[in-house]
Amino acid sequence: VSTQSTWVKERRSYYRTGSTSLNDEEKQGLVKKVYGILLFQLIITFGIAFFASGSERGSIIFNFFQSPVTIIIAIISMVIWGCIAFCFYQQVPLNYLATLCFTLSFAVIISSLTCLFDRETVLVAIGITLAVAGGVTLLSLFLSELVVCAYVVVIFLEVILIYIFIFAIFAPAAHTQYGERWLFATYCSIYALIFACYIAIDAQIVASGLEVDEYIIGAVLIYIHIIYLFIYILSLIHISEPTRPLYISYAVFCLKKKKLSAPLTPTTFH
Repeated sequence: VSTQSTWVKERRSYYRTGSTSLNDEEKQGLVKKVYGILLFQLIITFGIAFFASGSERGSIIFNFFQSPVTIIIAIISMVIWGCIAFCFYQQVPLNYLATLCFTLSFAVIISSLTCLFDRETVLVAIGITLAVAGGVTLLSLFLSELVVCAYVVVIFLEVILIYIFIFAIFAPAAHTQYGERWLFATYCSIYALIFACYIAIDAQIVASGLEVDEYIIGAVLIYIHIIYLFIYILSLIHISEPTRPLYISYAVFCLKKKKLSAPLTPTTFH
């Protein structure tokens, strides 16, 4: 109880002053450790996601990542190891093991999505995600005033989402094919901006608001927000092609496109 009370007092002190009791050397060491773990997590996740992408329908890789059993086990494992990582973030090497298992489980879930896309699309989404995440992180570290703006932007965007949700329910235009396409694109764009703001906020918290033994918490939080940013960017790329249907996987779309482009034979008309 006393330890928890001390932690709460330190957190209140941070939100009043904007910094913890760490000196500059300890802060630099914490930032390096957090982003080192984060880099390892992203390499694993994006590596597995890229490996799963472009797999043919019916192949062993495709069936593995699309299997309901695989997805359910990955979700349960992600929740369990995520809780262990947050509860025992100070205990080495259990915190590293829990973070690794959490990352692998999350990577399997993401790969169940990327296996529906070709590798070029996934690679472009990974590149854009890393560029956006790196850019907002650097801006947040060098311009700490942007964090306040990020909070305001998140609140503003969430209010806009409420109005879009109301529009989607009551407006007849929202239920047409093009209306659904534009709503889906707007939805993904807004959430991509929201998670980009979260990454900026996370970077400032890591630089000024964590204690020296809370590196696991900082790495996992940033990792989750980057992965969500990747999902929405991938969705935007998926919907960007004008002829691409809205609620259809990329593999099915390519299959139908191939059938439509095939030369007609006399038997086609029977």
